[in-house]
Amino acid sequence: MPMESFVLIKDLYGPKISPDIQPGEQTAYKIENESGNGKVIHYQVFRGIDLFYNDLSLYRCKPNNSPQRDLIEINYCRAGQFACEFCDGASAYLEQGDLAINLLTNQLAHSHFPQSRYQGISITIDIPQALGTITTVSEVLGNLFIDPYAIRDKLCENNTCFIMRAQGTVHRIFSELYTTPDNLKPGYSRIKVLELLHFLSNLNTAGSCEKCPYYSKKQIMITRQVKNHIITHLDEPVTINDLAKKYQIGVTPLKACFKDIYGTTIGNYRKNYKIKAAAVMLQDSDDSIAVISNKVGYKNQSKFASAFKKMMDVSPTDYRKIKD
Repeated sequence: MPMESFVLIKDLYGPKISPDIQPGEQTAYKIENESGNGKVIHYQVFRGIDLFYNDLSLYRCKPNNSPQRDLIEINYCRAGQFACEFCDGASAYLEQGDLAINLLTNQLAHSHFPQSRYQGISITIDIPQALGTITTVSEVLGNLFIDPYAIRDKLCENNTCFIMRAQGTVHRIFSELYTTPDNLKPGYSRIKVLELLHFLSNLNTAGSCEKCPYYSKKQIMITRQVKNHIITHLDEPVTINDLAKKYQIGVTPLKACFKDIYGTTIGNYRKNYKIKAAAVMLQDSDDSIAVISNKVGYKNQSKFASAFKKMMDVSPTDYRKIKD
C-alpha cells in the first residue's frame, strides 16, 4: 500500500484507524474508538483516485484532514446517517441515498453518525494527481467529458459542501458497486467512478442539487437544549410549538434540525425515551406501575401499558420480573 494512501486514510478517518488485512488490490482497515468500531475497505481506483467502502457501528470519528483545495471528497450514504461538523461550528447531514461533495479546505471538526450505524462509499480525488489519467481515458473513449476542476468549481463554489438528494442515476451507480462480486470490484470500480465523474461533469445543478443544509452553531445548541428539556420533563405535556416558543426558534427549523441530529422526529424521540426511562424504573425502583406511568407523562395506565408493550414486546408487569 502506498504511504500517501495511508496518510490520506488517516486524514479522513483519524488516528484510530489501522490496517487489518491487505489482500492484493484492496486493503481492509479497522477503526475503533470510545464510541464503537467499524471496517473500511480501500481500493486505489486510479492514481489520485481512491474508493472506500464504509461499514461503521460507531457514533463519532475525528478526522485529521489538512486543508487541500485540490482534493475532492465524495460521500454516498447507503444506510444510516452521516453528520459533518465543520470547524466554523456549522453542521450538515447526509441522509440515505444522498451524495455529498466537499473540498478538504472546508475542514471538518468531527464526523458523526447519529444512529451509530452507517454504510456508504467515499471517493477522494486528488485532482493534480488524477488529471493525467482522466485526460487519457477521456481521449481514448472519445466523447467522455470529465473535468474535475469544473466539478470542484461548480459544486463546491466558495468552499461549500454540496448535497444531491437521493437521485436515480446516483443510486444505480453506487448500488452496482455493492452488487459486483469482490473479484471484479477493482476493475468495475474504475468504470463506475468514471461514470460518476462524467455524470457530475455534465450535471445541470438547477433543481437537482442544493446547497448543503447547514445548521448554525446556535441552532444546534438550541436543538440540544430542546432535547435536554424533553428528557428532564417527562411528566409534563408539551407541544412542538411550546418548545419552539420557549427556546425562540422557528417550528420548521427546529423539527428539521432535531430530526437530522437525532435521527427521528421530536415526537418519536420523546415517546421512545419515555418508555426506555420507564423500563429502567421498573427494574431499579419499587414504585408501582401507576406511579411510573405518571412519572413518564402517562396519566392513563392502560395507555402506558399498551405503549410499553408495543415498544418492548412485553407488558410492564412481565418486564419487571426480568432481571439481568
